[in-house]
Amino acid sequence: MATLALALLVQASASAPASEKLDCKPGYEATLAALRQAPDARTGTPPPGAPFGVIEHSASRTLYTYTLPGAAGHPAIVRRQIVQRGGQVDLDMSACGWGDKTGFDTLMKQFHELNEQMKASLGK
Repeated sequence: MATLALALLVQASASAPASEKLDCKPGYEATLAALRQAPDARTGTPPPGAPFGVIEHSASRTLYTYTLPGAAGHPAIVRRQIVQRGGQVDLDMSACGWGDKTGFDTLMKQFHELNEQMKASLGK
């Protein structure tokens, strides 16, 4: 699901706005509420039983993945944005973890691996 959403975001626009970091100060619930209220926010449908949800902001070519109870590192939100650098497609990532550090580290490792798979599938 997330790979498909990122692939669709790549096709959405020839150039992306500058990447921004995810602001962790408001906390999990407030950050999630703000992401859902963005004008171009679209909620994705994760696979049944998945311990996460997805919000896409198509204008900035950004995908937010938020954990649900039971997920490694919950509560956490990961922001991935497709950017172009030197004619190559790349992914910028930032994240906020408000829970267990060990679980959050596991979650981040999983996302780094997903990012590498995504870059490979996009021909980087």
